[in-house]
Amino acid sequence: MRGLQIRSLYRWVPGRSDILSRLILWLKGSRQKEAWHYYAKEMSRNYCETLPRNFKIYVVPAPSKKGQTDHAMLWAQGLSQALGAELLPCLRKTGQYAQRGADRGTRALIEMELIENNTDTVDFESQILWIFADDIVTTGATARSAHIALGRPANFQIWALAQRSLSCGASKDLL
Repeated sequence: MRGLQIRSLYRWVPGRSDILSRLILWLKGSRQKEAWHYYAKEMSRNYCETLPRNFKIYVVPAPSKKGQTDHAMLWAQGLSQALGAELLPCLRKTGQYAQRGADRGTRALIEMELIENNTDTVDFESQILWIFADDIVTTGATARSAHIALGRPANFQIWALAQRSLSCGASKDLL
């Protein structure tokens, strides 16, 4: 994805990394809090040294379909705890776009907006690092939409468990 910095623990190529495919499938849902927090600690250990000094950090979770605590929220909670950052669940998706199995064109239609009751807490100072937390980055459309909804902050990173290849393979049907 051009222009936005992506950080991930794993590069995932379905069909070539079936163990990772099974792990990701197992982590989906809202029952694996301890596992998500474990991986968030690993992520923060890997990238903590690269974070800008004296910046306030906001972790913004990818919004869930129904505003519930899902795997992206668990990931964001784990990251915010591991980094000592503020969790800011301030986005919601607009429209109805199914991502699973969608092509690049359909994924590009994803749009988000700020949740009104959270907008008063959003701070747009330049000394803030915005970390968009999502479980998997495939095309980057969700993160791009979040970046736009947040007003295109200059210091914006995507932190994901895995960066997924769009190749087809034996485990494509797992997600």
